Amino acid sequence: MKPAGSDAIAFGLMVLGALIIVDSPYTKAPEGEFHPWRIDLKTATEAELTLLPHVGPVIAERLHDAIETGVVLTPDDLAKVHGIGPMTQARSRHLFKDAEHDDAPR
Repeated sequence: MKPAGSDAIAFGLMVLGALIIVDSPYTKAPEGEFHPWRIDLKTATEAELTLLPHVGPVIAERLHDAIETGVVLTPDDLAKVHGIGPMTQARSRHLFKDAEHDDAPR
């Protein structure tokens, strides 16, 4: 038998935990999306690059090659990679680590 009110307390703790996570400055992203990580362009792996919106394994490989050869140095350079257009670049810009977000968790 449960003590009286235990369900209400559990529910309250769950809601409080959700509010703490949602209110974190590192999980806020444009367009109502939540991303608790940021990608460092200098050290990004192909697997990390596939986490970007509309980037699959083929484009991630192209992007990784472009980063290694110095073609892509900043998020502004993403559109230089075949298969990444202005919309994908705009949707991905906030997902990269930069000087403003260096302390953000990955």
